[in-house]
Amino acid sequence: MIESHVVGESLSREGSDARGRAKLALAIQLAVLLVATSWLPSGVATASSNIRVNTDQGQTEQGFPDVAVVGENVYLTWIDGREENDDIYFARSTDAGATFTGPNVRLNDDAGVARQVFPAVAASPTGTVYVVWEDDRMGDGDIYLARSPDGGVTWAANVRMNGDTENARQEGAMVAIDAGGAAYVAWLDTRDNGTRIYLRVSSDGGLTWAPETWMNSADTDISDPTMTAGAADSVALGWGGRRDGDFDSDVSFAMSTDGGVGWTDPTVVISGDAGSVVQRSPSLTLDTLGAIYGVWEDGRNGNFYDIYFAKSNDSGLSWTIPPIRISEDLGPGADYHQFPTVAIDAANNVYVAWSGWSASLVRPTVYLAKSGDGGATWSRPVKMNADAFSREYAPSMAVDRLGRTFVAWEDNRDGSADIYFARTDRLAVERGGWVGWWWVLLLVVSLAVAMAVLLIRRRRRKAAMVLH
Repeated sequence: MIESHVVGESLSREGSDARGRAKLALAIQLAVLLVATSWLPSGVATASSNIRVNTDQGQTEQGFPDVAVVGENVYLTWIDGREENDDIYFARSTDAGATFTGPNVRLNDDAGVARQVFPAVAASPTGTVYVVWEDDRMGDGDIYLARSPDGGVTWAANVRMNGDTENARQEGAMVAIDAGGAAYVAWLDTRDNGTRIYLRVSSDGGLTWAPETWMNSADTDISDPTMTAGAADSVALGWGGRRDGDFDSDVSFAMSTDGGVGWTDPTVVISGDAGSVVQRSPSLTLDTLGAIYGVWEDGRNGNFYDIYFAKSNDSGLSWTIPPIRISEDLGPGADYHQFPTVAIDAANNVYVAWSGWSASLVRPTVYLAKSGDGGATWSRPVKMNADAFSREYAPSMAVDRLGRTFVAWEDNRDGSADIYFARTDRLAVERGGWVGWWWVLLLVVSLAVAMAVLLIRRRRRKAAMVLH
């Protein structure tokens, strides 16, 4: 009886020790999980499958897409090389990007082999679609427009938008539609030594266009112009540019509230850095309360580049100081974050997409981040592509009123550059938080419980052997 009592005590102690070890192991794994998730560079989003949009079967190159969305209609345009020269192609979806039915449509209607590049698209709630691009059919770069009155089913003849007669080059075509239905087409024009952005406006669905006007910048070398429209007669421009003999470039801004007739001070710099570093390639959007949001490529950290963000609540007179870095370090060596694009939903949530890679991760990947508080804090960047080995480049993004994001990019997973697309219905990963990583937590807890059970059973078997 004494021997049995001693063995029972030993079994009890062994069981207690096993339970203690199991609890300790579980606590350690949970602590490791918390630390690890605080450093993970990417999160989880509810996204559709990646869809290849261009329908050609050859190994030709497609690139630099632009996307617009109105309701369930998604409109996509891009540069396409399937006819052995660069053309402008178009596709549409009527089911919020689930499918892109029908053949791809070539929009430039010239019969030659001229170069057409860098398209932009916008669409009105009434179904009028506008696509503009840079076009060499007349020997130098001009800006051309294709317009569809019925959501991309049929297209009117191309229209040359710039009216100059000299041998000047126009580039950087942009198009936007304000809340009143007015359409704006703008571009960078070299007829005045490259210091002006020209603009034309239509108030009748693109049937007629007002004469050209321009915005004088304070920069001697403008690049990468961008445009967005908000309330009726409100339109904003951003650009990268050098001034006062500087070798670096800054991101500048101007806004019009009278349909492009008058502009705010074009010397306002939104990138907020006094050093000799490069800031370039801005993207802008306006929310329903009149705030302006801007993102751009920024070299202040020694990378090529990071993505930075700033906001203005006073029509662009002042901006966030200091601006906020959105991109994160991807690995050892220099990072390369480029081609940022920004958009908002009806609740004024802000979304930014871009292409990023590093010296150690040489394949560019498309990332998406979200802010639910006007840009004060941001979610961790989320990967949009479903292929781990392809090169994803030059994304474009649109956001609808429901907060669904529609992203298109250039992708070489099939051996040549194609246009791929994905829709994200929910972005719910917040910086340093648990949201989106519940499945990792569940996996770790399950493993810890299984290990504890196995350990306890092993101890009990050993105790039973001693008892016998």
